Amino acid sequence: MIIKGIFIKFDMIKNKTLIFTFLILNSFFLVNKSLSQNLEQGKIIFNNFCQTCHQSNGKGVPNMYPSLVKAPLLLRNNTTKIIDYILKGSQGQKQAIDGEFFPNDMPAQKDVLTDQQIADVLFFVQKQFNSSYNLKKIMPETIQKRRKLIH
Repeated sequence: MIIKGIFIKFDMIKNKTLIFTFLILNSFFLVNKSLSQNLEQGKIIFNNFCQTCHQSNGKGVPNMYPSLVKAPLLLRNNTTKIIDYILKGSQGQKQAIDGEFFPNDMPAQKDVLTDQQIADVLFFVQKQFNSSYNLKKIMPETIQKRRKLIH
């Protein structure tokens, strides 16, 4: 009787361990699937909204549109400034971007792209053009908070 009880307890522990392992692995694959979906969506958004100026290789056009490859603004992880540029654009501001002036305006995207779309396109830019750097992924919630402040 005691031996049978020990086996039952062992089976229960084994089952709980298997279930726990399954849940951990499942969440890992869901996160990776979600990240790959974010990357794919970001690529689509980049191709539709950003590529014309920043070019498919992200290098922009010298003296016209800034490069996104190894761009100091991106590499410094200045989240607030990055989000502001995308939401508000640069129309009429003619501010220097990392010390260089560009004559063409960046259109505001606050009424065009959702928070998730902006997060996805930033993730794509980080991975596609700056993958050798450990850049912090900008989350939609961060963009949402910033959006509320710039109305």
